Amino acid sequence: IRYVRKFAAVLGVDGDRIGVWGESAGGHLAALAGLTGPHSTDAEALEGAHGVGSGPTGVMAVVDWYGVSDLTTLADHPMPVPAGMDFPDPYTALLGGTETERPALARAASPVTYATPGSTPPPFLLIHGTQDGLVPYSQSEQLAEALTRADGQATLRPVEGADHIFLGSPDIEAIVTESVTFLTHHLTT
Repeated sequence: IRYVRKFAAVLGVDGDRIGVWGESAGGHLAALAGLTGPHSTDAEALEGAHGVGSGPTGVMAVVDWYGVSDLTTLADHPMPVPAGMDFPDPYTALLGGTETERPALARAASPVTYATPGSTPPPFLLIHGTQDGLVPYSQSEQLAEALTRADGQATLRPVEGADHIFLGSPDIEAIVTESVTFLTHHLTT
């Protein structure tokens, strides 16, 4: 975000009007970006110092498609693994640290941690399949509730019967259109 702001003229963008949009792991990162900017008091350690190491990191709007919002509750969700396949534990791979350290690391990596009363987050559009077997729909419900408690604007749109990546949804075009419309509205007003 700092890079985009610093080189906005070269990139041909308005560095004062930045929104983020991600799906799945990208949705998780988009939510973190929206919640750990200048309005957050708990996220200074996440700001980083590499690359363009200083400057504002806040965004004006977030679109999060089926992202993880609370790693502490997701740890109890069984990962779907095809028979005969061996996968590393995703929590260990993402969080690192020792078993004792992981609960604190999971909280630090969870967007819901930073949606606190008075934090005034940017507007969020959360779109999630209700039958998501990889990242449960409840993850977006948790984030929507946390954003509401933080005096933020959260729009939660369930995609009835859809799995991860909206498998089973008959109208992906409408989901994309809604997301573009949301960002256009919040970045041009």
